[in-house]
Amino acid sequence: MASGGAAPGSEGRSTKVRPLAGSLTHTSSMDTKTMFLLLQSVIEDNVHFFQENPSETSRRFISAFSQIQEDTHGLQPLMLAFAGSLTAFDFDERTPANGYRSLMKVVRACVLHIVHKARYIAANRRSIFFRTSHNLMEIEAYSSALRQLRALLYFAQKLLTESRQGNLFSDEERGLSEEFLRESNSMHKGCFYGRCLGFQFTPSIRPFLQTISIGLVSFGENYRRRETRLGIAATSIFTSGKYAIDPELRGAEFERLTQNLDVHFWKAFWNITETEILASLVTLTSTTVRVNKTLSIPPNHFELPLLVDPNLTVTITPPVAHSGPGPVQMRLISYELREGQESEELNRFCKPEAQNHLDRRLKNKMEPRSRFLIVHFHGGGFVAHTSKSHEPYLRSWSHELASPILSIDYSLAPEAPFPRALEDCFFAYCWAVKNCHLLDALRKSCSEAALSRPCTSGSPLDSQHDYVMSRTCEEESSPSSSKGELAARVVDGSSGAGPGLKLGAEDEEEEWTTGASKFPKGFQPLRSGSGNIELRTSAIESNPFMSPLLAPDHMLKGLPPVHLVACALDPMLDDAVMFARRLRAVGQPVSLRVIDDLPHGFLSLAPLCRETRDASRLCVEKIREVLQDQSRAPGHEADRLRDGALEDR
Repeated sequence: MASGGAAPGSEGRSTKVRPLAGSLTHTSSMDTKTMFLLLQSVIEDNVHFFQENPSETSRRFISAFSQIQEDTHGLQPLMLAFAGSLTAFDFDERTPANGYRSLMKVVRACVLHIVHKARYIAANRRSIFFRTSHNLMEIEAYSSALRQLRALLYFAQKLLTESRQGNLFSDEERGLSEEFLRESNSMHKGCFYGRCLGFQFTPSIRPFLQTISIGLVSFGENYRRRETRLGIAATSIFTSGKYAIDPELRGAEFERLTQNLDVHFWKAFWNITETEILASLVTLTSTTVRVNKTLSIPPNHFELPLLVDPNLTVTITPPVAHSGPGPVQMRLISYELREGQESEELNRFCKPEAQNHLDRRLKNKMEPRSRFLIVHFHGGGFVAHTSKSHEPYLRSWSHELASPILSIDYSLAPEAPFPRALEDCFFAYCWAVKNCHLLDALRKSCSEAALSRPCTSGSPLDSQHDYVMSRTCEEESSPSSSKGELAARVVDGSSGAGPGLKLGAEDEEEEWTTGASKFPKGFQPLRSGSGNIELRTSAIESNPFMSPLLAPDHMLKGLPPVHLVACALDPMLDDAVMFARRLRAVGQPVSLRVIDDLPHGFLSLAPLCRETRDASRLCVEKIREVLQDQSRAPGHEADRLRDGALEDR
């Protein structure tokens, strides 16, 4: 791979260092050896300079740079060894993505940021405008982050060595999974939530992540002081200033929150966007739609014809798990007002306070029925959000795809644990199939885009949130969706397996200790916790309805074509890769697209920058492919003409 930046021209300390022009563009494509050579050169230059000034600040600079030197000495052989093992875990040669690659990507991003910062220091350290304290704390923060990432690479090496070949998840219920959970719980994470927050993502999205992290810690400080989410949010505005100006304080508080608060805190925080004031502000910037109705479907049995024999029917029963029969809520969004959407029959299901009041002059401007209906199941870890949180991008989708969207408000854990949400979703889907004429679809069936929700990133912010949600839901309602999944959260999505990994240096390999923590002699990650955590397991985690990864082959063969969109920086990336590989293995049509440099939940961030807009556009394109494939399916044209003839009558 060609280097995008100038490699050091000599071994001496007098090497001239030029700062990058505000970005890492010139170094992002350089190979690993060149990257570490450049880092070594610029660090030696800075150490030599600060050794000439025996102040406390200089001592701290030298200590931080020396720590970086030590960690990069251990990192380089690891990264070079990993490079030859990564392709074995990809979905295919056109999709170079898996959890190991994600971890390598994060480590590389951290090293490049250190290179950038060290070059800046070298170029400006003599200037009277040089912010000594700020730059010192930046280097110290990235030094801590690099040390923790080095520990994660050792975890990944352990997984590669001891897990079953070809599998990105650990097969053990205990052992490695429990060991990694304890290690993760004890490791210091605050450095990732302070000055280093979001370094691995596209630069345009980092200010938003900082705003979210400041909001989270401010919200956490006031969580138990108010009864309403709006009150907590209002008070948090006044306490957020100290976290904005003190990244170290923010990082420490963020770490405390992610380790000590329960799932109810996360539900309250992530649902802030559904308060009336914030929801109204979001609506003002969203695509205007003609139809936005909330429906409540009563828990009544109904019949549906069988696809294999329309003369036979099957009874669809309402959801009953845990709390007995109850209505299922859903939201109908349509850019155009179409036939059936203002019918008395549909309006009987609408909540009176949530009716979509249309201008009377517009009610007569009704479009024909759409050929398709998209059924949408929102994200939120099965514990947070409703369709209201996902309205902005659904409004855009309805416009771009010229199709109505039915978003299902399934029941949420821990109040409604597995399998209640699954029952709600199945009942809602069947109801939509039976009543698509009310929702506006011509055909007596729905087209569901088989897109994965964009899941989390390797970001310490997002991965910790996803890990906490997974762990808390397991403890309060149900277990993780696959064996070793919690271990996957620990190593940014890579709880992988494969052939034994050989380090580049034999002496490094021989230095492993025999204690609970398998690290080379003389190395330990930074600690801030006790590591006391228990991995709870249950028989329910083998239930095939907990995750498609657990489903037997005969169930997977019954699925329609599946299109997956995942993020490279995503702790659940391996779920998508392994699911795609399983589908391909049983001969099912499947595609996998992996997006770089964006965090979890990028669909809700579409207006922020070009990268999020492009990612959202990709999802729209995949859904459009599904709809076009349906249009070309045998019998579709005959059905369309038949339905049109019936309407003409």
